[in-house]
Amino acid sequence: MGEYADLHIEQYISGRFGMRMPKQREYPKTTKAEIAGRLFHIVEVVGGNTNRFPGTKLVVCDNTPELYWVWASKDVTGISKAVCKVLEANLPLADALARTGRKPYGPRPGAEQ
Repeated sequence: MGEYADLHIEQYISGRFGMRMPKQREYPKTTKAEIAGRLFHIVEVVGGNTNRFPGTKLVVCDNTPELYWVWASKDVTGISKAVCKVLEANLPLADALARTGRKPYGPRPGAEQ
């Protein structure tokens, strides 16, 4: 038999049949309520390794030296600082949302934010 067949039989016998699955990436999580009191920036996506379109304006706050928290419509997501250009910095949340034309934030009673 060939090398591939021998490897396949060895893996079957040892209980490691098939390909190894890569570990699921774990992303840090937070809620809107946890970051609402921070200072926010308005940034523009300039391209790079991201699924957001270049030119998109985002309301973000600092997470780590390399990452921002992104104030998204339904949740909080993240983006690399390397793919963003800061347009305005250190704004309260209400001002940042108003300058980007988005509705103000207010936690809904009884809703998990």
